[in-house]
Amino acid sequence: MTTVTADNILEGKLIGDWLVKEVNGKPCNVVELQGTVGASVAIDRKKGFAEAIKNAPNIKIIRSQSGDFTRSKGQRSHGELYQSGKQRQKHLHGLRP
Repeated sequence: MTTVTADNILEGKLIGDWLVKEVNGKPCNVVELQGTVGASVAIDRKKGFAEAIKNAPNIKIIRSQSGDFTRSKGQRSHGELYQSGKQRQKHLHGLRP
């Protein structure tokens, strides 16, 4: 039997590395939209992201919420996180058309 899977730790690290480079030392508050709570994919992506930003004190995860890996829940959670924030600023996110 052959199995092909994604390296979710690497995926999280790649986006974290990109963010570190993109913000270039400027303060960056992250609102994190996770997958399904407890899912290995979500855990591994978070682990990779945390590894990538651990030496970037300018990047802080200020809020987290689950999107359950569905478009509708992700959009709803993203809206709730955004509306609950005290500051509305330009933001980068993974919800691309």
